[in-house]
Amino acid sequence: MKVFLKVLCIVFLFLTIGCISVEKDALYTPETVFYILSNNPLNRITVRDDEIIKGIEEALKENDLKYSIIENKNEIIGLRPTSYGSGFAIAPDVVITNCHVIRNENGRKITVKSGDKTMAASLLYIDKSLDIAVLKLSEEIQYYFDVEKSENNSSGEHITVLGYPMPDVLGDDVKVTDGIISSTNLPKVIPSIQISAPIQPGNSGGPVINDEFKIVGVAYSSLNDVYFLGKKGIVPQNVNFAIKTDVIFKYAGDYIKKTDKCVSDLNEAFLATVQVISEDVLEDDPKQVLIEYVGGMGVIIASFKVNLTFTDVYTNKVVGNAGVETEDYHITSRTLTRRLLDKLKLVKVGNPTGLRNSDGEDILKE
Repeated sequence: MKVFLKVLCIVFLFLTIGCISVEKDALYTPETVFYILSNNPLNRITVRDDEIIKGIEEALKENDLKYSIIENKNEIIGLRPTSYGSGFAIAPDVVITNCHVIRNENGRKITVKSGDKTMAASLLYIDKSLDIAVLKLSEEIQYYFDVEKSENNSSGEHITVLGYPMPDVLGDDVKVTDGIISSTNLPKVIPSIQISAPIQPGNSGGPVINDEFKIVGVAYSSLNDVYFLGKKGIVPQNVNFAIKTDVIFKYAGDYIKKTDKCVSDLNEAFLATVQVISEDVLEDDPKQVLIEYVGGMGVIIASFKVNLTFTDVYTNKVVGNAGVETEDYHITSRTLTRRLLDKLKLVKVGNPTGLRNSDGEDILKE
C-alpha cells in the first residue's frame, strides 16, 4: 500500500508540474530584479518556508539574476507608500529631518513645503543608524534656526515641538505642543533626550526648541505599547524622544548659520519648520518581479502543495504561475522557478530549464 501511494505521488508530481502559465511576450532581461516575499499572509506553510526560499534563490543565482528577500511589499521601489514628515531649516537652503521620513537614499523624490512655497530637495547626508538626514533645497527660505549644543540642555527645561502630524487628518498647517526635557541621559543607541511634549506620526524630523527658539533636538519617536512592572497594556503618558543636537553638529555643523535671520519668535519658527514629503519615482516600465509562494495541504496523503507566482511590479500583472504537489519543497521550488525563468527567457545557456527528458535527466538551455 505504501509503495502504491509513493508511485501515485510521483506520477501526480510529474502531471501537476506541467501546470504552468506565463504571460505571452513578457520581455525581461538579466537586469530584471526579483523580490522574494518571505512573509506572505496567504501562505499556510511555516516550518518549510526556508526550504522553499532556498530553492528559489538557487535558481536565480545559477542564472546570475538580481534578487532580494523582503518581508513586506513596501520594500520594493515603486510599491512603497508616500511618506510624510517634518523638518526644519538651519540655513536658507539646508533642512534637517529623520532618515525614516526619507525612507531610502535612492529612488525617492523629496519635496519640501514651507508655508505656501513648495520646492524640491536632495540628500546631502544620511545616517540610518542615527536616523538623521540632511537635505539641500532647490530654493532658499527666509528663516532658519540656530542650534543649541547638547551640553547646554538640562532636565526640566521648557521646550516646544513644531511639526506636521497626521496631515491627512489634522491638515497641512504647523501644529504646536509643549512640555519639558524629562531626561538628557538615556541608554539608547541613538543619542537622545526624553521630552514630555506630545508627538504624533508626522512629527518625525520636526524641531524641538527651547524658549530662545534654538534647536535642542529632532523629534523622532514615542514610547507606546510596553511592559510596565510586568503588566502589558500600561502605556506611559508623554514619553517621547528627540535626537540630540550633537548629531546635527556632526553631519551639518558647517551649514549652521548664526545671523540676524535666525528664528527669534514663534511666527518665524513656523516659517522655518517644513513638511517633508518622500515618494517613489519609477522609470518608464522598470523590470521588477515579485515572487510569491503559497503552500498548503495537498490532495495526496502526506504531500503538500506549493504554488509560485511571478508578478510584474510595474504593471501589477501576473507574468508567471506554477504549482505542484510535492514532498521536497527545496527541489520543487527550484524546479518551478527554473521553468518560469525559462518561459521568461532568462535561463542561461547550459543551465537546467526545469524540464527532464524520458531518462529523467535535466534538459539544459541551448
